[in-house]
Amino acid sequence: MIDDEITLDKATYKNRWVILCVLITLPFMSNLDVSIINIALPTLRKSLDINMFKSSWIVSSYLISISAFIIIFGKLGDSIGKEKVFLRGLIVFTAGSFFCGISPSITILILSRIIQGIGASMLMANNQGIIVQIFPEKERGIALGVSSACVAVGAIFGPPIGGFIITYLSWHYIFLINVPLGLIAIVVGYKTLPSSKIKKVDTFNKLNVFLLSASIVFFFLGLLISQNLGLSNIIVLTFMIGGILLFLLFVYVELNSNDPLIDFTIFKNQSFSICLICAFTFAFVTNSINIMLPFYLADALKLSPSIMSLILLISPTLMFITSPLAGNISGKVGIKRVTIFGLSLLLITLFFMQFLGLKSSIIYLIILLILFGISSGSFHCTNTNLIMSYAPKEKLGIAGSCNALIRNLGYTCGTSISTSIFYFAMSSKVGYKVIDSALESGDTFVYGMRIVFIVIIIMTVISLSLSLLNYCKSK
Repeated sequence: MIDDEITLDKATYKNRWVILCVLITLPFMSNLDVSIINIALPTLRKSLDINMFKSSWIVSSYLISISAFIIIFGKLGDSIGKEKVFLRGLIVFTAGSFFCGISPSITILILSRIIQGIGASMLMANNQGIIVQIFPEKERGIALGVSSACVAVGAIFGPPIGGFIITYLSWHYIFLINVPLGLIAIVVGYKTLPSSKIKKVDTFNKLNVFLLSASIVFFFLGLLISQNLGLSNIIVLTFMIGGILLFLLFVYVELNSNDPLIDFTIFKNQSFSICLICAFTFAFVTNSINIMLPFYLADALKLSPSIMSLILLISPTLMFITSPLAGNISGKVGIKRVTIFGLSLLLITLFFMQFLGLKSSIIYLIILLILFGISSGSFHCTNTNLIMSYAPKEKLGIAGSCNALIRNLGYTCGTSISTSIFYFAMSSKVGYKVIDSALESGDTFVYGMRIVFIVIIIMTVISLSLSLLNYCKSK
């Protein structure tokens, strides 16, 4: 066993909000990075003379490396100290950003993105655990709310910053912008973050590490390739089934290991497991909406890119406003109630979203996006707070990394599966294989989108039901 409790002296307590600024650097930089890169991909494709498939790996390599290593660094944080892994992660992420910025070719850029992703996994696995440890319970909701709000801030400022960089500078600066922010966070972090008292450092079983990493890489590769080839493709199925089999082998080895990478007893806590299911569902739904709406605005409503960008800023803006408020309110009315409110509002929003059509008014859509932003802000910080509160103090690193991994899996599945359902539904309606939604009629597009919304409504109903049952049992 380890003693990973951080001793909160007066200096640490006094500097807790400064420390929070360091801890939220990654959520901000990561989401700023993602939103900027999405804007810059056409420029990158032209500058590096690559096709669309290769350009997608600029995003995919980062996501896969985060997912493959996040559990490992969560375990390491519980073993040697979360703040140590976090600070080293800041160094790796900043170095990766620098190498991305000076990359002369697509190969070097992808390798640099992998380094950046490894650094991000070190940060994501431990920042929530540190927040839980340095903030008293009455302030924890607000702190986690601020952390969630930074996700929205990155999404809000990404498009305008990306547009400015691409227009007046070069694509290299979309990565180099992280370097000064990272250096400031490193300096302040080393001066303010408290130290953990470790009595024993756990060892790592190399086979367990290999099986877990390989299973995640195989499964995520399958999901990402499916966006081009479809879920029924033999290559996609081979990767995904291989990933599942490797994960089952990992679980078998873990259960018979003296030094498991993941202590599966943490999942015996029913409330913890239900919160993870809800986190997956919300991430899946979020990316399904984020995939459908831009195409709906462009292909069905025929809106201009400038109008689209303004409409799509509504949800992250409301999430930014709502997250700290939800964290504050949860301390007064109860965390579970605010989490259930977020899920309930999401279900209501999805119910009305399924009626979006060719003649829907922009006001109707704006109202739905406002509701979606409020539901996101209400859910994310409170559900994270619940997950971390259900975990023992010596397993906060694993709890935080499991939460981040589940969200990443939800985002990736949401993108891949909703896209496959969308095109399958349109193909079934018209009687032939649809390869480009822009070439089909508006009615066909709306039909495919409606089927996607029905699927995610069912998922949300299941998650909300589990949350309500768990809430009733705890009373």
